[in-house]
Amino acid sequence: MAVLTGKNVLKPYIKKTTGYIKSLLSSQHVEMDNGKTLQFTIDEISNILTNKFSYKQIGNTVLKFESGVLMQ
Repeated sequence: MAVLTGKNVLKPYIKKTTGYIKSLLSSQHVEMDNGKTLQFTIDEISNILTNKFSYKQIGNTVLKFESGVLMQ
């Protein structure tokens, strides 16, 4: 079972008196079900992941921290 069987490309056009023009969408103009914009939601997820996971390099050793706790 495939999660995604095809790819649809959305090319929104706006009808003007002179013809159709292509409309450009951005993540700031897409509204999610909870009323927040797509850009706000992406930023929120990024902040959560950045605060939850961090890596510090000491010499050749890379230490992984999760919520401030050193993971082995």
